Amino acid sequence: MKKILLTGPNGFIGRHAIDFLLSRGFEVHAVDINLPDIKSENISWHKADLLDINQMDNLVASIKPTYLLHYAWYAVPKEYWTSPENIRWVQASLELLRVFTKYGGKRVVMAGTCAEYDWNYGYCSEEITPLKPATLYGTCKHSLQMMLQAYAKQTGVSAAWGRIFFLYGPHEHPSRLISSVILSFLRKMLFVHMENK
Repeated sequence: MKKILLTGPNGFIGRHAIDFLLSRGFEVHAVDINLPDIKSENISWHKADLLDINQMDNLVASIKPTYLLHYAWYAVPKEYWTSPENIRWVQASLELLRVFTKYGGKRVVMAGTCAEYDWNYGYCSEEITPLKPATLYGTCKHSLQMMLQAYAKQTGVSAAWGRIFFLYGPHEHPSRLISSVILSFLRKMLFVHMENK
């Protein structure tokens, strides 16, 4: 069976990857600092702090995954754009990459961001728009992507980087744009309904 280590399984994106991975026959090992209330017998849940190098080394050594899908990052709405936590997550991601390959990992996919692009360019095209981040978040993600690319070339590990744009949907944090607008409308509708009673 294909073993995959999934980081950020409780996050907005990571939680949507679980069913897809299971449907493709992966043995999913999900790691998070907080374990979910609902357990699935099809997933091995691991409680660990990705910012702790020793915990990561021990965890990856025990699982020995072939694949790594790395979604975890500091993502507190409004704060993550400028937070110094971004620097810690670059370091943690590089250490995770190192121990992943140390224990035989073959394929890694990491999540980038649209904040890596130059937003003043006028439009976004992967082949044309310059990679010129304007925030600490975008800079850290782009730096990690360049280091991943160089590391993959040097070691032969297969690597991919997906730049994620402005997502919305189920389980979105209530303070993000789309969910906050929807909640505002719902509150107004409830207020109008209560007044009409």
